[in-house]
Amino acid sequence: MLATTCFGQTYSDARKLTDDGNYTAANQIWQELSDSGNSEAMNRLAYNYEHGRGIEANIGKSFQLYLESAESGNVYGQFRVGYFYDTGRGVEENKAEAIRWYQTAADANNVGAISNLAYIYRTGDGVPRDYETALALDRRGAEMGWKRSITNLGYSYEHGLGVEVDAHRAFTLYLESAKMGESVAQNNLGLAYRHGRGVARNLEEALYWLELSAESGEDTAQFYTGESYERGEGTEVDLLRAAYWYEQSAEQGILEAQLKVGEIFSNRESDLRDDIKAERWYLAAARQGEADAFSGLAGLYEYPQNTEQDLVRAYMWYQMVAGPVGWMQRMKLRPLLTPEEIARAEVMAVTCQESGYFDC
Repeated sequence: MLATTCFGQTYSDARKLTDDGNYTAANQIWQELSDSGNSEAMNRLAYNYEHGRGIEANIGKSFQLYLESAESGNVYGQFRVGYFYDTGRGVEENKAEAIRWYQTAADANNVGAISNLAYIYRTGDGVPRDYETALALDRRGAEMGWKRSITNLGYSYEHGLGVEVDAHRAFTLYLESAKMGESVAQNNLGLAYRHGRGVARNLEEALYWLELSAESGEDTAQFYTGESYERGEGTEVDLLRAAYWYEQSAEQGILEAQLKVGEIFSNRESDLRDDIKAERWYLAAARQGEADAFSGLAGLYEYPQNTEQDLVRAYMWYQMVAGPVGWMQRMKLRPLLTPEEIARAEVMAVTCQESGYFDC
């Protein structure tokens, strides 16, 4: 009894130190408790190694602690080991081991494991795709009130994965999860209102939910929020806000958003014209192999506004535009360039392409 009381006080002390932001002192206690075999302390210490809280980040050490916790029967540790194997964090990616540990944790009703296991079966990530198993797992998670499972269940109803398509049922599930603050559900709910899927079309409601999701960092929602402001759907046209949300999405690598930002900042009729920003985002899109970005970049160099004209570089980008459009643009520029400049532009185009559009 005395040992239990002392342990409880020690564990509580460590938690209080953590709440006060004194991670270093807390880690000393977590380490002592871990050494004595306490799995909860192992999880705490593993988390701090994972995120570098009060200790130098060490993903490998984090995995080993979670594994020790998992092997002692700790359900959260089992879930984290599954996640590490699933994502290749601190250990070589191994879907079979990920599934084994997820399943062990799911059998003990860990909702994170249930949700991640459903995702694996729904996408066929390392196993044969099995919509029925994924659906059963998502239903189980939804019954436990797990908002991500509710969202994924809605997705299955929307797309008919293991169940008949039911757009209204999908909408209802998205609404339930969105009200719980689930950002993916908010995005999907916004799109349901935007396109009238399972509910009457309502652009104001669409924008409300899309922007709420966008504020949580959902890249798709950021793109569609930008598009709503650009088109004036559910709101007045506001190109400044459109550019803001497109740029947020572009920062996360969304190709369509990168093109949109390039277009907004390269528009010769707009007060937002900014060649430097336009070039940055067209280049980002070009590096994803987007041909429309080649034309955008060529136009910037041919008709600059706050930078210097560079017809050789414009010709270089038009050289990479396939078909009659690229040919016509190059023919337009040829009388303005010397044969030597044309030859240089053609060599530059080859170098640019071979470098993955980084040496341009």
